[in-house]
Amino acid sequence: MIQTLLVYLLLLFIMVFLTSLSAKYNDEEGSYLFKNFLNGPVIFSIILFSVIFGMRYNVGIDHLSYLKDYEELKLYHISDQRYELGYVFVANLFANLSLHYSIFFTFLAYIQIFFLFLAFKNYRDVLPFVVMTFILGCVFLTFMNGMRQQIAFCIFVFSIEYIRSKKLIPYFVLIFLAFLFHKTAIILLPLYFLFQFKGFHFQNIKVQLILLILALIILYINVFENLFNSLDVLINLFGYDKYIDLIDKDDSLLNSLDRGRGVGFYIILMIDVILIANSNNVKSYFKDTIFPIIYDLYFFGVVYGYITNGSNLLSRPNDYFFGFKFIVAAFSLLYYFRRKDSGKRDKALFYILLGLYVLTFAGVMFRMKENTAFFTFFWQVG
Repeated sequence: MIQTLLVYLLLLFIMVFLTSLSAKYNDEEGSYLFKNFLNGPVIFSIILFSVIFGMRYNVGIDHLSYLKDYEELKLYHISDQRYELGYVFVANLFANLSLHYSIFFTFLAYIQIFFLFLAFKNYRDVLPFVVMTFILGCVFLTFMNGMRQQIAFCIFVFSIEYIRSKKLIPYFVLIFLAFLFHKTAIILLPLYFLFQFKGFHFQNIKVQLILLILALIILYINVFENLFNSLDVLINLFGYDKYIDLIDKDDSLLNSLDRGRGVGFYIILMIDVILIANSNNVKSYFKDTIFPIIYDLYFFGVVYGYITNGSNLLSRPNDYFFGFKFIVAAFSLLYYFRRKDSGKRDKALFYILLGLYVLTFAGVMFRMKENTAFFTFFWQVG
């Protein structure tokens, strides 16, 4: 337990400190302390994260499956046909060199965090807050479990800038790269065209809150249970076929019969309500950034996420939408932080939102022996 908290908290403080250095702006000179975004502090943050999580063991069921497949690839040189070409290429490259799986996982973690950080090269002020919500929100726990899809997600985050700047070819190239790691990325192609329509952004707060309430009602009455049970075709299409056999053993993979929720669920809900209720102010402040686009993606993910809450399988595609929550929260925190002297409300919202993220982190760490939060280095196994 002490080791787990020490690793995560040190990682949090070091990465926030380093990314803050990169975001430091000199008003007198009119330039950042480091002119180039990929400077020493940022690169060290990326490497530090990659090495720490490359060396971690037993992140989750998927992580152990990847580990097993990689070890078999080194022995028998036979690739799993379920995996995409990009992942297979990287796995074969490392396996042919007989490199330890921790080095292979370090490289995959590097790809993830590199593209995630690169998405904020033009918005470096928000990067320290991205690190905060990423770690305090325990988002990082999923990254080295669903490795392939999280790589696709991070590439997608980076591609949002090309939606904003209306550059079709770079966007499609990046989505194709994401597709090479996880075929579900194909659903992201139409998004470029959707965001070219003026006024597409969600703006009516009351309507959004009503949709959130409807999603919660659907969550509790579970009206889609029969529909969910007929999705075998889509499951196969998007590469989740390995779960079909498991569904027969564990129905909760497809739909959860237990829709009861504890304190953690309501903390997460409170964060969503705060982000939605104050979204127009944050959108207006960051109107010339990627924030309006990522907020729309996030809000869609909120509605879909609560409808399918409890289904491990159906929630997977939502990583591309609800996965933006920690980024929306980061922009919101930066907004409240900059406006902390403008009124008690903004100052209070900053501390409330940050406090809810701290509570989220504390709740996950309190149950670290029951979930995937417990940190074990690979050399500590056995």
